[in-house]
Amino acid sequence: MTAPPEAVKSANPPNATVSYLLRGDEAGFRNYRKEADSPLNRAGITWAKACELAPAKLGKKPTRMQRAVGAGISVYVSHSPDPKNRQAHRAGRPLGTALAMLDGGKIRVQSVLSADTFDDLIYYLRGVVRMMREQQIQFDYTQLIWDLALWQNPEKQQDVTARWGKDFYLHGLRGPRT
Repeated sequence: MTAPPEAVKSANPPNATVSYLLRGDEAGFRNYRKEADSPLNRAGITWAKACELAPAKLGKKPTRMQRAVGAGISVYVSHSPDPKNRQAHRAGRPLGTALAMLDGGKIRVQSVLSADTFDDLIYYLRGVVRMMREQQIQFDYTQLIWDLALWQNPEKQQDVTARWGKDFYLHGLRGPRT
């Protein structure tokens, strides 16, 4: 694997990831879609891109940020499988708010908010974003990647899901989606 460009090295990994996804690399998207329904595979193309976008010291265990970037790519391609359609990302809209806008997905939302493992969380998120794609609901993928990195820390996991739940219930009380 080649070294990441200087622009990626200096940017924070979530911003670099979303910028990369919004550029719409068609060949990359085809490969990511093939891996999208599998847990992050260290031999896969998604893992290689995660390591490029979230460089870290060499080690046997992936960093939380690398796993978050890889998972973010996987969720994004489930939400926006066409690299030319950039309708999945909307800066400033939290995941919880987007979940509240979803029609008919309450059980799936509860699954996301109560996931026990990181792999389960990503599995549930993929299902939810497929529904969001059908209903044309977008959310902030930069924030999602930060949240996924934090969620892997047992001390922060409850804070992340509580924020998603708070955004979900507050937006749900305000009324219809906009």
